[in-house]
Amino acid sequence: MTDNPFALGLVAIVALYLALGLRRHPRAAIVVWLACTILVPVWLQVDVGASLQPLSMLAVCLVPSILYHWRGKVRAGDWLMVGFAFAATVAWLLFDAPQFAWMAVLTQWGAAYLVGRSLGPAAGADWVTKAMAIAGTVVGAWAVLELMFGLHIFEYFAVAMDTAGWHNIQIRGAYARSEGAFGHSIAMGGFLALCVPFVIASRVSAFTRVAMLAIVLGGAFATFSRGAIIGAVAAVAISLIFLPNVDIARRTRATLVTLSIIATVAVVPLALNVLDSVSSDFTVSTSYREDLAVSFVPDLHAFGLGDGVQFLNDRQFYRQFTSIDNAYALMGLQLGWVPLAFLLVGVVSVGIRLLRRRGGPADAALAAQAIVLFTVALITQYGFAVFLVAGFAVGFGRTTTAKPDPAAPLPLALPREAVRPR
Repeated sequence: MTDNPFALGLVAIVALYLALGLRRHPRAAIVVWLACTILVPVWLQVDVGASLQPLSMLAVCLVPSILYHWRGKVRAGDWLMVGFAFAATVAWLLFDAPQFAWMAVLTQWGAAYLVGRSLGPAAGADWVTKAMAIAGTVVGAWAVLELMFGLHIFEYFAVAMDTAGWHNIQIRGAYARSEGAFGHSIAMGGFLALCVPFVIASRVSAFTRVAMLAIVLGGAFATFSRGAIIGAVAAVAISLIFLPNVDIARRTRATLVTLSIIATVAVVPLALNVLDSVSSDFTVSTSYREDLAVSFVPDLHAFGLGDGVQFLNDRQFYRQFTSIDNAYALMGLQLGWVPLAFLLVGVVSVGIRLLRRRGGPADAALAAQAIVLFTVALITQYGFAVFLVAGFAVGFGRTTTAKPDPAAPLPLALPREAVRPR
């Protein structure tokens, strides 16, 4: 794309427009970010010496908005991200960590975190919750329709820079798995699981909430991704148990929790067994991931590449594994266990906050993702989405739904019921 002056000029004009036009409008900026996440394929990159993904370029455009809306003191979660970025930099500069892994920390995950951390509180907790719920519903509906009609539009967005073949559609048994613009069915399913707590916590009618949740869960099943399906069901249970301000009657909450547990224990494994019967690659991939999960820890170093990692023809291999479908393993083997430890501390902190019933939907989403990350690396837009939600979690601090919406207009007068003596 660098060889096309017209394309570069157009990109520069759009970037300038976004930088100036979205500076004072955090909600519009988040809408643009979510739209880019779910509609723009990750392989449509720009080569500026290094390949920048669309969301990385958008993050640069949002720097003025991020700086304008940053409020409050630096929190513990911010220091964890600083420590993660610093440790990754040390791994690259002083050890043998690959440059592309270090670049991902800064231009992808760090950028997404700053967007969520700064623009989330500026947009308002309730609004962000509803926006994420709507985004999840749109992606869920797309996943279901894609499976029903075989409508894989983004399969035809093939470009020369798509060396990983993200545009190709995966097949499981006789079914083409839903991927949308995410380039991978697990990435799409992981995003849907990430949105489940926001759907449950959104302030809409009970009927609308149930309908949205059904669409999101249906979309997760349409990906045929076990990790995403289990993560989505786990997100339902975590949200119902640990989010104190979700507007659901106690009896209804108890019923839904029971059904979620039953689904996790019985229904989901049964559905996966049915899929296993029509696809032998289920058993193969399960054994593959189990072997990977128990193999990588002894090979980790404090910083830099782990033992057994090799690069051939720009592809990474680890011992007998041709792909590392585990975010913890991939990050540890590329950067070392010290950078990974910063993120694991963050995961533990999220769990503690939920147990103390001080967490919000962003915390519940991250807790459920801890399961999904055992089955997929932080690939394509999915990695951006995880760190965006991490930024929301730190930005909102205490219980997300308990805070007033700072961006909502104040009423001109109190309703009569509010001033009536009690």
